[in-house]
Amino acid sequence: DEHQVKLTIDFTPPWVEMIVAADPLLASVTQWQEAGHELGVHHHPCWVSQSRGTRWDGYTNTPQDQISSDNPTGYIGDMDDYMELMNQLPGSRTSGTLGINYGQDVLDWPNDLLYSAEGHAFDEIVGRPQMVEYGGKSVWQMSHGLFWNATPIQIQSAYEDAVSGDIVAVVTHVSNYEASWANAQDIKDYFAFLSSKDPVGAIIGHGDGSDESYGSRARDGIIGSSGSSADLRAMWSTASWRETMKRRTMSH
Repeated sequence: DEHQVKLTIDFTPPWVEMIVAADPLLASVTQWQEAGHELGVHHHPCWVSQSRGTRWDGYTNTPQDQISSDNPTGYIGDMDDYMELMNQLPGSRTSGTLGINYGQDVLDWPNDLLYSAEGHAFDEIVGRPQMVEYGGKSVWQMSHGLFWNATPIQIQSAYEDAVSGDIVAVVTHVSNYEASWANAQDIKDYFAFLSSKDPVGAIIGHGDGSDESYGSRARDGIIGSSGSSADLRAMWSTASWRETMKRRTMSH
């Protein structure tokens, strides 16, 4: 808030279950949303979790009889059940990081979500939204790069070198942020850098979820994941890449 950088905070189901069960936590999250930060979603899919060794969150649109015997008791519900839980958070859900580029995970894209983000490499920090399809659903997708895959100077240079229509998006996890005082300071310094380029948050802004707001403004955000992890990333407006204004946002 000090630097006029609006965030997108993505949560996995365990975060939401914890938050809605504790009034003080829900009050804090409500304050974030009321301050203009978006609350999004993060998903750990079934099939990619098997290939990467990550923990499936228990939600999938894959028919239960097709779920691998490696996860026989992991099923909690389908993606409608997932969104029913996630929508207990304040505000509305329009974006997320779902990681569904593997096998039948593409069936997991929720109908209500319009925007997606993926990527970690440095060369994915600068990109442009593209229309992709997940399970027959058309979705705007952007790339983002891990904040720690570059030096702060390199990230600032990427921002400075971006041209009209580009999105500059970086991502981190809360565990990285909390790892050391120096890491936390690097993130704070990046906020200050963004603020110096856009003191009133005109470019590094945040839409309300409507086509009109996403069509005219970029946004950035912080995205939560399961356990003690979270991601910090920038999101984009639906048609920001069409704008003549140079779009520079910050991603998780």
